[in-house]
Amino acid sequence: MKRITISKIFFLAFVFSLHACASIPLKDYQPKSANEEEIIDVIMKHENAWNEKDISGFMATYHNSALIEIGCSGPLVSKSEFYNEIEEIMSDYPTVKFINPKLNVSENNAVVTVTSTRLGNESHLFRLDMLKENDRWFIAKETCI
Repeated sequence: MKRITISKIFFLAFVFSLHACASIPLKDYQPKSANEEEIIDVIMKHENAWNEKDISGFMATYHNSALIEIGCSGPLVSKSEFYNEIEEIMSDYPTVKFINPKLNVSENNAVVTVTSTRLGNESHLFRLDMLKENDRWFIAKETCI
């Protein structure tokens, strides 16, 4: 029987820790159902619209009665109130990338957590409460956690 050396054990532990800490881009997430695929599509549209400064496309990912937290410490506001602030917020955060999505889907509701990075430096964990209405998924509530 071969002996496993201490250096091999440390090497294996290092490899496993790298894998556990690796970030998974939204586009590489492997959906487990049609609902998950549709939800990821909405969140990708959300991310792409932000990065392209497409305000109408970005706002279209929210449900009409959505509540959205401004920043990570601001108040929850309605979709129309958020719309009034969006240009300024986009200028403060010009590019975002969503990584490490985790989805919990139950019929017409879902909770998604996703990490948002800004230019690879700063990251925030977001909770997106999703709602399926008329066969479309929307973000019903967005908060920083």
